[in-house]
Parts: sequence; structure tokens; C-alpha cells
Amino acid sequence: MDVLRIGKISSINYAKGTARVTYPDRGDDTTPEIPFPSWFYWMPKVDDQVLVAHLPNGPAAAVILCPFWYDGNRPTEGFEGLYKQEYAREPGLAGERYDAGTKDYNQSVTGTALVSATESWTAQAGEESAAVQLSSDGTITITAKRLVIQVPDLEFIDGIGLKSAKSMKIDAQERLTITSPDSIFNGPVKVQGRQEISETLSVGSSASVSGSISTQANLSAQGNATIQGSATVQGGVTSDGDVTANGVSLKHHLHEGGGGEPVGSN
Repeated sequence: MDVLRIGKISSINYAKGTARVTYPDRGDDTTPEIPFPSWFYWMPKVDDQVLVAHLPNGPAAAVILCPFWYDGNRPTEGFEGLYKQEYAREPGLAGERYDAGTKDYNQSVTGTALVSATESWTAQAGEESAAVQLSSDGTITITAKRLVIQVPDLEFIDGIGLKSAKSMKIDAQERLTITSPDSIFNGPVKVQGRQEISETLSVGSSASVSGSISTQANLSAQGNATIQGSATVQGGVTSDGDVTANGVSLKHHLHEGGGGEPVGSN
């Protein structure tokens, strides 16, 4: 009795991991259901040629070892240093590929991919250059010298907090737009360059401006306003109190009228 035989798959029991094999060179003799090796799950299709190992104690004592290459079942590509595993019957749908010559490794899938770990999952490039770690407590840690995000829109469904141990810089080549019903800046805010406010700017404590202020609407200050430098007003100035210029009170200043008598502004 031959120990190794070549036959064709005639039927497959996917749930049990077994198949029936027909031997055309033996008058289409067909085996009972015999198993595949159990270190991985991959099933050939009906009519694929396979190598079968038979034991001497009966036709049911056999194992389907593997399929093999033959005319009608050739590799999609092949060269020295290539490792390739196809996970689907149609080439390119899912699998992994490694080229020892270029040292390129690739995993691909047509559909959805899920990588699951009970503790953490880390993707790393280089010794300690860049890494992304996902932890089971919900923490995502990104270690990088430079992080580039190329997306037209970045949306956060829930709240977000940004914290930096040192400085934080936002460099927009065209425009930075912040839209919020309420914005709070805790600490000094320094603006270098032109600042345009189309609606209302409210300052709870103090504000210092070292350059110029231009407004196309009303400018209201509740409290003291100090201007170090010149102020140019195109239009009228209205004051409910006194106006003092160089120590001279506009309200209480006295000067002589046409008849020589003192005339006050009040």
C-alpha cells in the first residue's frame, strides 16, 4: 500500500476540517472524510490536487498533508527571497508579503481589519524614533519627533484637553479660525501683529496694547484706559466726565472772554 498519494478534493466538511479525496489513478476510488493538519485553518477548493499520507491500517487512517503547485495552480509571483501568504482564494484580497531583498513587509486586506490586544498594542518604527501605543485603559500614546496630520477636517465628538509641559505652537500658513460660544484664556495673552475684532472683546482685568488699535465699531472701556502715545480720532469724542489734557481740565478750565472776564466750561 502506498504511503503517499496524490488525489483530488471531492468534497469538504468545513466545520470538521476534513475532506474526501478521489484518486483518478485508482479508478476514482474515494476516501472517507480524512482530516487536514490542525496548526492552521485553510481549505482548498473542490478538484484541487493534494498530497495525502496513508497509514497501513485502513483507508480512513490518512491525513491530507497539503496542496502543491501544478499546471492550473501556479504562484501569482515568485522569486528568490520572497515570502508570501494568501488568505483568500482570489490573489490580492488578503495576505502578507515579505521581500528579503528590499526588506519590505506588507499586510493587506480587502475589507475590515481588526487588531485586538488585552493589555496594549504598539506600532514602532526605528529604535525609539516613532511609536504609537494603544493601552487597555483607553490611553493612546504617540512618541515622535514630528507629528504630521494631513486631513481637511479634524472633529472631536467629546471634549478635548491639550497639555504641554513646555511650549505649544500653532503655525497656520493661511488662517486660524476658532469658533466657540465662549472662549476663556487663563493667563496673559500676547498678540504680535494685527488683530481684528468684528464683534465684542471683553477684558475682565487689564489689557495692554503696544501697537495700534483699529475698530470699525464701538470701542467701550469700563474702567481706566491709558494710552501711551498719540491718539487720532476721526469724528467726535463724547465724555460723561471730565477730560484732562496735559494737566488742563476741559470741564473746569477758565479763560477770559471777550470782555476780559473769566469764562469756565461749566
